[in-house]
Amino acid sequence: MAAEETFPYIEADSQQAVSAIGAQQPAIGRSPFRFGRESRDKEHKGWLSNRRVFSKPNNECYMHDTGYFRQISREHFQIRQGEDGTCWLKDRGSSCGTWVNGRRLPPDSGECDLRNGDKIVVGTAESPYVYTFVTSTSS
Repeated sequence: MAAEETFPYIEADSQQAVSAIGAQQPAIGRSPFRFGRESRDKEHKGWLSNRRVFSKPNNECYMHDTGYFRQISREHFQIRQGEDGTCWLKDRGSSCGTWVNGRRLPPDSGECDLRNGDKIVVGTAESPYVYTFVTSTSS
């Protein structure tokens, strides 16, 4: 019997984080896997809802930022996975930043290693969009 293929994922640590991604644990099934705010969000930008969009998607996971002060940029961060399973996170030039284990990543410059259990904050240090990076499930 073949082993089931597993992918790393991020796990939402708050209800706001779940609401932003629409799932508790989205699997990172391709590389790079890009995260960003949905710019055509009907709730916030209704005037765009009738526009036909023919452009290629720029994210694999579209996040919904419902706060008055936007924390999530349209092209916020990405996770890349190497052939050996090693993962890296890169901020894609976000306005409010991406934090890994309390350290803000410089926008658009380099990547940081991701390890099982690392905390990712999307937005400012006080943002409610907090996730845990998970590389495997515990038995």
